[in-house]
Amino acid sequence: QYALSNNSGNVSIKGNTNITTDAVAFDVYDYTSAGYTVPVVTVETTGIIKGKVEVSESIPYNLTILGGSFTEDYLDVFCADGVAYNKNGDYYKAAKANVAKIGEIEYATLQAAIDAADAGQTVELLRNVTNGYGVKIDKDLTIDFAGFKYQLKKAVGSTGTESNGFQIFKNNNVTIQNGTLEVNEFFKNYF
Repeated sequence: QYALSNNSGNVSIKGNTNITTDAVAFDVYDYTSAGYTVPVVTVETTGIIKGKVEVSESIPYNLTILGGSFTEDYLDVFCADGVAYNKNGDYYKAAKANVAKIGEIEYATLQAAIDAADAGQTVELLRNVTNGYGVKIDKDLTIDFAGFKYQLKKAVGSTGTESNGFQIFKNNNVTIQNGTLEVNEFFKNYF
């Protein structure tokens, strides 16, 4: 009852690929306890995924959505940073959408904007983000949420001990203003 099932190795769904079923379009399931390698699925199709998507709770980061239209209404939690997930007709569409700007220059991710900023500049959010990655800040700056919410789904930090939403390095002054910062409910157990 699965159109595509991955329990070991890497699968990429690209191009204009459509998967249509009344059952499970695809699943990503963790069989590492049985000696299998970690399964990873990346979806960056311009096509339609019609059907249920199942992901093992032990490996939530192993599904990454970069594009595509889906019948499932919760998959925004699997979108990559810099991808927006919005209802478009009968489907929920994932597509690249810039997250932040400095002046008039827009960036795909908050981290990209922070990296490009000069000390003392202001980085401004452009939209609500429900799939944000944690950021590392190594300079004085202001992050203006502009009334939006930045919801973290993935932490940053030293390799193997990633536990920070915003990691601010020593001797830097950072102002965060005009919005909300929170942890994505679906990923609280993995943050």
